[in-house]
Amino acid sequence: MALQALCGGEESFLCASGICIPGKLQCNGYNDCDDWSDEVHCNCSDDVFRCNTGKCLNYTFVCDGYDDCGDLSDEQNCDCNPVTHHQCGDGRCITADWVCDGDHDCIDKSDENNCSCHSQGLVECRNGQCIPSAFQCDGDNDCKDGSDEENCSESQTLCQEGDQRCSSCPDPCGTSLCEMRNSQTNCSQCEPITLELCMNLPYNYTYYPNYLGHRTQKEASISWESSLFPALVQTNCYKYLMFFACTILVPKCDPHTNQRIPPCRTLCVQSKERCESVLGIVGLQWPEDTDCTQFPDENSDNQTCLTPDEDVEECSPSHFKCRSGRCVLASRRCDGQADCEDDSDEDSCGCRERGLWECPLKKLCIKHTMICDGFPDCPDMMDEKNCSFCDESELECVNHECVPRELWCDGQADCSDSSDEWDCEEGPLQDGA
Repeated sequence: MALQALCGGEESFLCASGICIPGKLQCNGYNDCDDWSDEVHCNCSDDVFRCNTGKCLNYTFVCDGYDDCGDLSDEQNCDCNPVTHHQCGDGRCITADWVCDGDHDCIDKSDENNCSCHSQGLVECRNGQCIPSAFQCDGDNDCKDGSDEENCSESQTLCQEGDQRCSSCPDPCGTSLCEMRNSQTNCSQCEPITLELCMNLPYNYTYYPNYLGHRTQKEASISWESSLFPALVQTNCYKYLMFFACTILVPKCDPHTNQRIPPCRTLCVQSKERCESVLGIVGLQWPEDTDCTQFPDENSDNQTCLTPDEDVEECSPSHFKCRSGRCVLASRRCDGQADCEDDSDEDSCGCRERGLWECPLKKLCIKHTMICDGFPDCPDMMDEKNCSFCDESELECVNHECVPRELWCDGQADCSDSSDEWDCEEGPLQDGA
């Protein structure tokens, strides 16, 4: 009782943080104290959600992607919107943008199952197999049913390295189709690297087609997002895995010779040895199109190859490097969930970086949906200031709804939060109530 007196008596509630709120706001399912202490040890009513921790939670916070209960009980067995979200096997909802993006966001990896060839930037064979579009009509049966070599005209044959029938210049449209002409043109096949995830390499020019058969950097980017590499990079299985991936996605081009420079075989072998065990955990194998035998040895006399320097960047520009050395997607930085095992991706994060609104006085972060919702979440109540749009003939409810003045204290709840009937003087009410 003595503590309650600090807030002005029994009509107020003293939060654990030391701030006072109206007693009516206790156990209403909202975080009116900035520490949820007003929602602990409550007998939750039927219109609010009860966490396994005993906390009462308004249903607007259930299945919103945030752990409001503190034990994830508000994020289990959610009824996900199939248009905007995907439901994992454990009931968690993830945004549809994360489905078939190459990263396992669900613990059961269901967000990466049954992904179409098109979503991976690939072409689908008649038997359902996926291949890069550059493998179509190249003279090789890359589809096991041979469907990639059907309906091909003779002019669609890809130029093979050293084929003297073809121009040494790539096709202006980026298709590199052989025109069956014996023309020789002195031009460079090197092009500047524009693929964002490989923009921090120790070289700036690349050569296409690359070692995976992609004909353009755009095609390589789309295929990368749905390959195994993004998930592997985030496991930190090998510190130079990102460098190796880039050497096959955007191979180095020597501007003096216009020749493609491959990675050394040892770089490929070490990447495979370090990361193959991680793939084995989820029942996957090292990609067949990155066979290490196609790359030369480091000490080869007749061919130059690439190895990483000690100071080479371990993470791509589209990734954030954890203090532990692990690379996580930059989009996961300051998203409110720790993706680094040392939580360094959530260090020094302001409200704006986390997509939240900052209370001016206490620098507390709240969701934008909590602004002008009728319940003060900032200690200085700034989230409920300047919220009124009522006419002169109306009065404002606590939740900022407007009702006519004559309906105030008439014995009928006209505000959805019933605040028009709070603190009304006792006396005769209308309609014999």
